[in-house]
Amino acid sequence: MSNNICEFCGQVLMTDVECECKEAKQARRILDQIERAKEAADEIFGENSKKENYTPISEECMDIIYSAIEQIAHAKIYAVTFTLPNGAKAKLTRSKGDIKIERSETKKSAEIVEERF
Repeated sequence: MSNNICEFCGQVLMTDVECECKEAKQARRILDQIERAKEAADEIFGENSKKENYTPISEECMDIIYSAIEQIAHAKIYAVTFTLPNGAKAKLTRSKGDIKIERSETKKSAEIVEERF
């Protein structure tokens, strides 16, 4: 909303008043969901992921995830999966209006012990 006119319904608004039309409320809900999803992505993929023994991903990769979150919140895409440089997978999906953010990594270790005679 700019110039105190609702961009959705055209209603003239008082200063610092948000429009209560259906479209304006929906736009605010979407922006709130985007903000909370980005915070969740930061927890799962950013510096806070160290608490779960994960390696944080680069800012460039985070920017791609943020962009995907915005597209999902606006229902332009419904699911996306990325394979990150360290082999981890980032999966973002939309179901019933909710955004789900997942990180998965498969860790393997192997050792060959030669037979001794």
